[in-house]
Amino acid sequence: MIIRVAGTDAADSAALCRVFDGVGGFRAVSPDGAGGGTEALLVVRRIPGSGYPSGIVPDPFVPLLAIADDPSEAILAIQAGAGDVVLASSSPVEMRLRAELLAGPSSGKACTSSVFSRILRAELGRAGREGNEMSLISIQGSWKESAWALSEEVADLIRSTDTSGVVSDGAVVVLLPLTPPERADVVARRLRSHMLKSGRSCVVRLTGGSVGQMTAAEVLKLLADSPETL
Repeated sequence: MIIRVAGTDAADSAALCRVFDGVGGFRAVSPDGAGGGTEALLVVRRIPGSGYPSGIVPDPFVPLLAIADDPSEAILAIQAGAGDVVLASSSPVEMRLRAELLAGPSSGKACTSSVFSRILRAELGRAGREGNEMSLISIQGSWKESAWALSEEVADLIRSTDTSGVVSDGAVVVLLPLTPPERADVVARRLRSHMLKSGRSCVVRLTGGSVGQMTAAEVLKLLADSPETL
């Protein structure tokens, strides 16, 4: 499998290929690059005011990571169907992290506490820089399976851009980037309904909004202190 990378021109595509090459164990290839293969991810730099480069038609079955020059272009990319967006001013490390979440081997799977904490810190940093809203949902209760097993189950019920993990107090927490609480409420209610239908009682909490200036510990405490979602 490959990562198809499209910049504004051949030189930009080549530079971006060097950034994304090896993410998830996949080779990064420019649109006109040699070699083919099934696409695991499409990375495209948006042209301000014009959308995607000429000839680039996103496949609805391939995750799309858009690179935008500013937050307004990022919003347009999400509205156009991008799975996630990263600003062009972001570091190569953050760009690769965004790509890994969409196409890496851990995509769609639960995260360990340490990995979840790293992703949460990265998302808080991005929200703080770009002024985006984000949300978190927690699920707590007593079940026969472990919290890790439940987190894996939850990972199959959320978007590829969302992240499910277990935090230090044993709660399963879902992180929803670029998602205000009013939209995340629908997800929280769906997860609670799923738990109840499978005969497992639980407490589901939701928090979020403009929390980019908070630390990971502060936002997790805010989540723990939030009222139960009915």
